[in-house]
Amino acid sequence: MLKLNLGIEDMLTEYRQYYAFPEPAATEFKKLGWGMFALQAQVAKHFMEEEMQLFSLTNKCHFTMESMLLCDKVSPRLLWAFAGEDQMAKTQLLAKSCVKGNNPTQATMKMTQHYRLGLHFTFEEHAKDNILE
Repeated sequence: MLKLNLGIEDMLTEYRQYYAFPEPAATEFKKLGWGMFALQAQVAKHFMEEEMQLFSLTNKCHFTMESMLLCDKVSPRLLWAFAGEDQMAKTQLLAKSCVKGNNPTQATMKMTQHYRLGLHFTFEEHAKDNILE
């Protein structure tokens, strides 16, 4: 699982300046992600049988998986949040607003489109100030 995680980290670093991963990289990134999540689920199941919750599959894990699946549309570096978890709260609010009247796939696509549009306006503003080149 750590080797797969390292592969993911390496790809995030290698494609850090991309707004979305190119197709060959996206395919490899998804392969690494699915492998890591499959192992995490197996490890979580093992420890649950031992009555120890050491590797839980949380909402953050689900969101991370969705981010990986959409890496050819928007880079996971632009979606993931760690410090302070402020971004997670904002993302959850956006997700809730996209669910009503939509099936899970439609809600995910709607959320991604809205988030990407928000990023566009943010980056456009920074580009005006020559912050982003």
